[in-house]
Amino acid sequence: MTTPKKVLLLFRTGSSFALTSKEILEFENRYTVTIMDDPILTLMHIKDNLKFYDVIFLEVWLDKMDGITVLEWLVALKITTPILITSFHMTTENGKKLEQKGAFKYITCPPDIHDLMDTFQQAADYNQKLISTQTGK
Repeated sequence: MTTPKKVLLLFRTGSSFALTSKEILEFENRYTVTIMDDPILTLMHIKDNLKFYDVIFLEVWLDKMDGITVLEWLVALKITTPILITSFHMTTENGKKLEQKGAFKYITCPPDIHDLMDTFQQAADYNQKLISTQTGK
């Protein structure tokens, strides 16, 4: 049995989408999910744990700081962890611009569950390849 991949979700407080995503991702024991709702605390947490997460998933509409600013900070930290970003309020065209800014993938809402799982797997696989390349394993 493989070790579950670690996922960090950054969503608004009480987001039902975050809770549902956590349930879906943890269903087959493929992922362990941490949900955070404070962008500033999350950035400090990630900075202190740069290599801990396999995938980061955040939404654009957050309290205190928007997800685009969080993405920009994560890119500035030069993290290699793939960042997935979503919004119920953006066009796909604007989502593609976030990919150009450094997001691994923009996920439209509401997502197809199979596409969501495939995207998480692609991001986790990408991260594993990066780690293998960096460590020579």
